[in-house]
Amino acid sequence: MRTALLALAAFALAQPLRAQQLPVKGYGQELVDQVMAKERGLLVVVMHVSPPGVATYPIIASNIGRIGKVADDDDMRVITTGNTNLEVAHGGSRFEVEMPMHDLAGNTIGALGIVFPYRGGASKAALEKRAVSIRDWLARRIRDAGSLVEPYPFESLATTRTYAQKLIDATLTRHAEIDLLALHARPPKGRDYVIVASSFGRIGMKADELVPGQPRAGAQSGGKRYEVELPLLDANGGAVGALTVGWPLRKGDDGKAFVSQAEKIRDELRAPPLAPRDEVEDAHCVMVAGVHCVGGYGRRAGTVTGGWRPGASRGACPTGRGRIRRAARSRATCAAGATTTPGTARGCFASATTRGAPAFRTKLC
Repeated sequence: MRTALLALAAFALAQPLRAQQLPVKGYGQELVDQVMAKERGLLVVVMHVSPPGVATYPIIASNIGRIGKVADDDDMRVITTGNTNLEVAHGGSRFEVEMPMHDLAGNTIGALGIVFPYRGGASKAALEKRAVSIRDWLARRIRDAGSLVEPYPFESLATTRTYAQKLIDATLTRHAEIDLLALHARPPKGRDYVIVASSFGRIGMKADELVPGQPRAGAQSGGKRYEVELPLLDANGGAVGALTVGWPLRKGDDGKAFVSQAEKIRDELRAPPLAPRDEVEDAHCVMVAGVHCVGGYGRRAGTVTGGWRPGASRGACPTGRGRIRRAARSRATCAAGATTTPGTARGCFASATTRGAPAFRTKLC
């Protein structure tokens, strides 16, 4: 099915001046949507990219449509020369920036057009700098040109708004030296290991299972990037999947140092700890006493009733706390000092409320 959809997408992109909407949402369009959501005041974001099998540089994603429109001479000048086009347009009300578009290895894959609202006297240099920042943000999330026209998510039933993805995004922000991150895990009731979160899309794509205790490491992308893949551990130290970390590779870099850095980043992901996979049922999002669990992972998000300790369900609860056990009910109340309360996850909660008052709440997303 995916092969047929990608073939249709390639056909649509190849039609000059007869743009057809792609039959599925592509990863490039997801990135455009993210930019428009996070960057206030943008008027236009357009990607001209040459996907595999397409000789021209059509628009493959934008917030203004025109998907399939082939690059004109100005667009191609940006791509072939590497120079940026700057222009005040529409009677002085817009400032247009078009610059070479890069993937995370630094390869030029097309042209990126960004349009800002403009008033006379505004700093053109500041707007250009902002456009460069957006371009660089995108580059860290583009594995190659082909990935931009892959379906998003890669598997139509895969979940994209997960706690795992929030971990990836936060880690990428903290570590400017990293250019690639991915979490591979086997979802509850799933048979295969898949990409559950990443910095480059492909959510739901099948991944190889990592041999326990055997990290994989080596140069990738023609020697431009060094990747390390190692087991991802939960709060109890058990392997629940794999973590892939990548860095730009420069002459003289030490592969062993990259492995050590990957292990530190892996440990950071446990800092709030990952809950055991069976803490979440059916890969639903569960909120219990201020804790959010998504796709088998849990984190402490507050102290609604004293909070919940991820992973505490398999051990004794602290004094004065009760154990939450699985049940079909989605709402519950408990009395002060109660030791067993219906819920949809397991953990420990503080039972310091008055009799009959809600001590915790659950919500299935």
